[in-house]
Amino acid sequence: MSDAAVLGDDAALFADWSKGDQSAGQKLVTRHIDRVTRFFMTKAAGEVEELTQRTFLRLLEVKDRYANTGTFRAFTLGVARMVLLEFYRSRARDARVDFGVSSIARLTTTPSVKIAKKDERAMVVAAMQQLSVDHQIVLELHYWEGLSVAEVAQATEVSPGTVKSRLHRARAALEAALGGRFPMESTRR
Repeated sequence: MSDAAVLGDDAALFADWSKGDQSAGQKLVTRHIDRVTRFFMTKAAGEVEELTQRTFLRLLEVKDRYANTGTFRAFTLGVARMVLLEFYRSRARDARVDFGVSSIARLTTTPSVKIAKKDERAMVVAAMQQLSVDHQIVLELHYWEGLSVAEVAQATEVSPGTVKSRLHRARAALEAALGGRFPMESTRR
């Protein structure tokens, strides 16, 4: 099935699920659960299952915000982002957490990351967790999930120009954190 067909199929499935068709909902969950799970793995390893479930439940709560103006995967990851930010706000002593400054490492530490530091991916994850949450999210959505700048903008609810700027600053910060061991490629469109 082509990407366009999958995107159209996602929109149709979501419309059916919103009307109560549980089998359509199951198909969407099956299609997107790995992506949502990966999103939470580096940000809240001990809460992945709970946050993933919240994300799929929240999709129906905010269904009116999805109007086929972008891809369903960007919409889903945008909802996952909202769930993540709410999760950290609820756990923070100061509910005014600035996700543009605070890092995952500052908000929480995960034992799985400490164990996994033996391989290169773990080094990248650890370095990314030192970045602000906003920078970590744009890097992961763009590079790991393959979202375009426009899709990242949709998911993070900022302009494409802001995404490009965040990507530029986030890549520089990540390269510095990694000591130049893994240079980042330039931004894809």
